[in-house]
Parts: sequence; structure tokens; C-alpha cells
Amino acid sequence: MSDFDRIEKTIVLRASRARVWRAISDAERHLGFRWHPYAVDPAMDYSAEPTTLVEFTLDYAPGATPATRVTIVESGFDRIPLARRAEAVRMNEGGWTAQIVNLERHVAS
Repeated sequence: MSDFDRIEKTIVLRASRARVWRAISDAERHLGFRWHPYAVDPAMDYSAEPTTLVEFTLDYAPGATPATRVTIVESGFDRIPLARRAEAVRMNEGGWTAQIVNLERHVAS
């Protein structure tokens, strides 16, 4: 695995798992989806490219109750064409960092 294969973000939120799941989706368990990372050129057809896999996992976190550990993993960057791989990782890394902050703000309100 290269340095560009996956992005992983983890945060502990002072909220119940149910509250966090409602903020993420309607799913009752593990949530995952595939997509084309950082599709920068709207004129380009990315449908023939491999996708990455995004997975959200929620676990109970020790400490304050309620507390939920959220882990977001996007993997499969090794399959993205080399010409755009580093930029896709860089942009998605920043995007997931922003989404963690958004999620934290949302469940705190």
C-alpha cells in the first residue's frame, strides 16, 4: 500500500450513537459508498475510472457519556490514475477534515 491509498479521520463526539447516525444517514449500522474522488473537471467523464470506498463506522467511546467515536475511511486511491492521484488525496483529505468539523458542530447543536 502506498502513502496515497487511504484517508482516515477519527473524532470522539459527545453525543449518542443514535444522534450521530441521524446526522450521517438513516442507516442503523455501518455505512459505506463508492464514488469518484475529486472530480475536478466537469467536462471530463470519470465513469470509466475506478472508485474509492468511503466507510463510516461508529463505536462507543470511553469517557464521558454519551460519547461516540466516528471513523471515516476513504480507501482505494492506489487505483486512481497516477496523474490525478495526489491531488485527489489532497483535496479529499481537506474535505473529510471539514466534514468532521461540520459533524461535530451539528451534533453539538
